[in-house]
This record gives sequence, structure tokens and C-alpha cells, in this order.
Amino acid sequence: MNLEKKTLFAQIAPIGMDQIRDIMETSVKTMGYYKSALDAAKMLTEKKDYLLGSSKKNKPVGIVTERDIIQKISSGDEKPSEFPLSDIITTEF
Repeated sequence: MNLEKKTLFAQIAPIGMDQIRDIMETSVKTMGYYKSALDAAKMLTEKKDYLLGSSKKNKPVGIVTERDIIQKISSGDEKPSEFPLSDIITTEF
């Protein structure tokens, strides 16, 4: 998303569906459901993103954010490389 669209988004009070479609991000990076939290964190860092889609058999099954990863990893004793992404993703919207 370019800076002009982000600025425009901040200036619009009531947004109609046509406007949202014009400014929303349509290409979400995805990662396999059975990858590790470490893999997801590395991908988010490399792509400079904060949101990652998760897929199972090439079908979207949920999303995960940097915050989701940090909260799950910091709450347990497991290593990020051993923590499955499937335990972190949000599947209900």
C-alpha cells in the first residue's frame, strides 16, 4: 500500500465499500499451517509485515500477527522453533 493511500485512509470519515476496496491490501503473505512460530516470525520480519495468513492444503485457515506469536511464546517454556503455528493462528473472525 503506498503512502498516498494510507494518508487518504486517515482522512476519510465514513468509508463506503468502494473506498475500502480501493485502499485495502489484497495480497496477504501465507505460510503452511504446520510450520513453526519461529518460521512465521522470520517471514514477518523479512517481509516487514505484521500479519500472516496460514494455509492447510492450499486453503486459508487463519491469520497470525506478530503480537500473537509474542504472547504465545512468552507464556510458555517451549522454544519458538518447536511451537507449531497451528497453536497460534486465529481461525474465527
